[in-house]
Amino acid sequence: MSTVNRPGYCTLCTSTCGAIYSIENDRIVSIRNDADHPTGGAMCLKGKSASELIDNPERLTHPMRRTNPKGSKDPGWAAISWDEALDEIAGRLLAIKAQSGAHAVAFGITTPNGTPIADSSEWIERFIYTFGSPNICYAAEICNWHKEIAHSFTYGCGMPAPDYLNSDLIVLWGHNPTNTWLAQAHSIGEARKAGAKLIVVDPRDTALAREADVWLRIRPGTDAALAMGLANAFLESGAYDRSFVHQWTNGALLVRTDTGRMLRGAEVGLTLDNAYVYFDRTTQDLQPHLAALAGGCIPDAAQLNVEQSITLVSGEQVKCASAFTLYRRACLPFDMEKTAQATWIDADKIEQAATLIASSQRISLHSWTGVEQHNNATQSQRAISCFYALTGCFDAQGGNRIFGSLKSVTVNDLSLLAPEQLEKALGYRDRPIGPSANGWVTSRELYEAILNADPYQIRALVSFGGNLLLAQSDRQMAERSFEALEFHVHCDLFINPTAEYADIVLPVNTPWEREALRIGFAITTRAQEWVQLRQQMVSPRHDTRSDTDIVFALAGRMGMREEFFGGDKEAAWNAMLAPLGLTTGQLRQQPAGVRIPIEHATEKYRLTGFNTASGLIEIYSESLHVRGYAALPGFEAGDIIQPNEAYPYVLSSAKSGYFCHSQHRQLAGLRKKSRNPTLELSQQLAAELHIADLDWVIVTTRTGQARFQARVNPNLHPRVVFGQHGWWQPCIPLGASGMPVSGPQNSNYNGLIDADEKDPVSGSVPLRAFTCSLRREDQTLLAPGRWPDFRDFYVSEMVAEANGVHRVHLRPLDNSLLPGFDAGQHITIRVTLRSGMVVSRAYSLVGIASERPVEQYAICVRNSQADDVDEPLQPSVSHHINRHLAPGDRVGVQAPGGNFTIPCQAGRPLVFHAGGIGITPFMTVLETAALAQSKTRMLLIYGNRNSAAHVFRLRLKQLKAQLPGLEIIDVYSRPLPSDQPGVDFNYQGYVDCSMIPEAFTTGRPLHYMCGAESMMSAMTSQLIASGVPKADIFKEAFKSSVNISAVAAGEFDVNFARSNKTIRWTSQCGVLLDFATANGITLASGCRVGQCESCAVNVLDGRVLHLQGNPDEDNVCLTCQAIPGSDITLDA
Repeated sequence: MSTVNRPGYCTLCTSTCGAIYSIENDRIVSIRNDADHPTGGAMCLKGKSASELIDNPERLTHPMRRTNPKGSKDPGWAAISWDEALDEIAGRLLAIKAQSGAHAVAFGITTPNGTPIADSSEWIERFIYTFGSPNICYAAEICNWHKEIAHSFTYGCGMPAPDYLNSDLIVLWGHNPTNTWLAQAHSIGEARKAGAKLIVVDPRDTALAREADVWLRIRPGTDAALAMGLANAFLESGAYDRSFVHQWTNGALLVRTDTGRMLRGAEVGLTLDNAYVYFDRTTQDLQPHLAALAGGCIPDAAQLNVEQSITLVSGEQVKCASAFTLYRRACLPFDMEKTAQATWIDADKIEQAATLIASSQRISLHSWTGVEQHNNATQSQRAISCFYALTGCFDAQGGNRIFGSLKSVTVNDLSLLAPEQLEKALGYRDRPIGPSANGWVTSRELYEAILNADPYQIRALVSFGGNLLLAQSDRQMAERSFEALEFHVHCDLFINPTAEYADIVLPVNTPWEREALRIGFAITTRAQEWVQLRQQMVSPRHDTRSDTDIVFALAGRMGMREEFFGGDKEAAWNAMLAPLGLTTGQLRQQPAGVRIPIEHATEKYRLTGFNTASGLIEIYSESLHVRGYAALPGFEAGDIIQPNEAYPYVLSSAKSGYFCHSQHRQLAGLRKKSRNPTLELSQQLAAELHIADLDWVIVTTRTGQARFQARVNPNLHPRVVFGQHGWWQPCIPLGASGMPVSGPQNSNYNGLIDADEKDPVSGSVPLRAFTCSLRREDQTLLAPGRWPDFRDFYVSEMVAEANGVHRVHLRPLDNSLLPGFDAGQHITIRVTLRSGMVVSRAYSLVGIASERPVEQYAICVRNSQADDVDEPLQPSVSHHINRHLAPGDRVGVQAPGGNFTIPCQAGRPLVFHAGGIGITPFMTVLETAALAQSKTRMLLIYGNRNSAAHVFRLRLKQLKAQLPGLEIIDVYSRPLPSDQPGVDFNYQGYVDCSMIPEAFTTGRPLHYMCGAESMMSAMTSQLIASGVPKADIFKEAFKSSVNISAVAAGEFDVNFARSNKTIRWTSQCGVLLDFATANGITLASGCRVGQCESCAVNVLDGRVLHLQGNPDEDNVCLTCQAIPGSDITLDA
């Protein structure tokens, strides 16, 4: 079978990482980063899960129409054709527009920063603007608005790209690129290797926070206080860039303290009536600032610090002060003590950060959702922006740079929407300079318009992706709104809880089933010069279409055909490319992309000034003041919700690195990395509330309750807890159940939040700074807490199951209850051999899986040595258990764990491939399924030597009688003379794919294996060759644990096979990634903490040890976390 390698890029998130896709038989079989692509330095697990997403059996396959009333448990979906669906949608939307106006139709677009909608968002916006609706629910107010629009209140532009690679100091403020922007994380790693320092402002100890030179563990929502405190330290010490602040901010311009307005020339008799005014310290009089002149900076003679009375031409005396004086006065109260008190950061840490910033010349800063998702986000962004102005690094090399951009045709310009329509945007009345000024509306505004016709009735909603019930606050209001909607259309890959309320659902394909055009990749100068038409990697699955194709088809039906280039997508793309002298045909000839060099000048403001009213950086914002908002940034304790007796803890959230928002939890390759919704809390708080790691806990707010699994983190503030949002999906292959959006079993983080407190400018809500109470779910203390290491148990019973096989029952010394476990999980036990050696091994649990507490654990162990061997030459735990362990003996036991979890009930057939003692995890599945009276179709193919070695032989016959869907095929490799074919066994030989009945080859069966590595390897190859997707195959293989400290002082040869280098490694060389880099060998890398797995390299020979993180594949190491455990050969 031939393999085709195709270059492309991933659009699951904003990182758009360049990648190479290997394709066989119309399936993606492997994905790796494309080191030649400007964003191809790394590839995360989400991006590597493309094949699992493409061929997921739960995908929508055809358009569907609701047949049951909204609110029904079953929507009654009925399949319809695309023509039926599109005709009905077009007709209904046009009718509503004719009757109530285009503004009566709202649109939802999921975030381009965490979904593949980036392929289509500009065309969707063109469709909406041309249709005439000013209402797009985009989540802008909790995602990008503040760093793009609020930032422009100060600089006249959105936050420029941080020039990490040339920075002396990188400041990450409420931004964790390891989880959200891997291309940035890669650049930060490269900058750090080059010597850049790092400051992280984050309430959590993220991977980068742990590596930072200074980590500021901020109280959520107090970012403005920290920015004001840092600014005050700069201003008081004189460490700020005086020349830059003097010349390029409006600090010297005078403000009337009676009105808060900027003093104008006409008021003091200057000929330039509307000119701003400054005080000239040389001439000792007032002078106009010529803002109209491009690049007109403040002259050196202007006095920066000034406060005096001025006589107006009217004869009135007014007090005026320079904007800088007012800003300095606003910062003055934020000394180290007050800043520390407000932010819960130690004062010495703030001092360290201020000192490091003051000593750095090239400073880049990036902030994101950690700042955005608060009800004081606008002023927080203003405070950060003004503070950054003091560094003088704006648009300088190594600072935040406005890279050049390729001059293509913009197809989604807001000018397509008539101004009178834009003014009808929901929220425009109350927040005219907020997101509504761009036609972006908040979810609360959408719900109020649907339910209360405020300010008018929204009759229809057309959503392109999105899941408002999980992604936004006000869940109860959302549910009522969706039930009340007259017409609702949802386009997506899967049915999600929000789509359940739709009237029509349209199936969308994945990024790899379509072409897409991208002009510029943002992160570096080279990336900005890149143009690429991404290839279609595989054929579209089922009857699905892209969002772009959907809007082109609707436009043709709704009188907008000409605005969509006659319905010709190719012509549309060529129109965009025309100024670049490119065509789609040319790009298809160069699928890896084309580089078009452009100029990337620095400090362009020297020629153009800033795109603000004054032409300067506006630390004092008159445009905010005249609209009733604060002209200067600030912070008061009342700006954020304060804990109280009922809700004593600050509730915040953080994005998972394994999922994009409320997506992908049904993908086993990702879900096994993060099985349950978690709530992080400090060790101190956990002890106070008697919560142990992995206990289920209940979080309660004034809005509702939700349950999470506790993860104890000793580095958190004791009054702050962190939940995860987006949990609802089941993961059938892992037996992980879904969660309802509401009710006792829900884990809907955003369902805990309401929008009663909103940012007055943007409408942002405190998703990351709410208040809550917290308790252990089982208050009777029947549910036992888990333990972090080994706990003393005793052997309560030993049962012989077959020749050389014993079932061992284990109880804790105090006979207390134990935490339950999932089918397929294991425990690790520690025993002391007769030689005195202490050894640990992992064994699958047998018994009935349960979330409830259990009284004991049981394992089944086969002796790996011959029966007549009294003491093996090599240490053997299995031999010790079978020959020497006895009731009453003590062993150490770790709590149950493992990702090899198996469903007991599923809508897909389950096939179990077991070899010898590898039957143990499947026994737990079958015992649990029998108790649940499962009707799931199951096939067990079980290989043994003969009947004497056949473990659980009689019990399996009993289970087969209890489970109507169970079939068992027994395979003996060396049957005894007394073993009868067709009675004791079905096949002689070894487990083989040909033994699978045809009935278990349809319905997308899931395959699970446990046994010898040779068996599992052969079966995997056979299954894949027969067309079974790799994502549908799971296996368990235990490896002996290794004491890392025992080899830390060792020396080993590391052979880099591709580089043809063999180099001696010692413990001083560190992890393999750093070792390779130091020796001139370039390896891919990403997060550098073992999470993204971008640094995965095949181990051709030898053994490696991982400090943290483990790759999914055997014979693979994560070089950022691995050290040699022997002489090794790497495929690098």
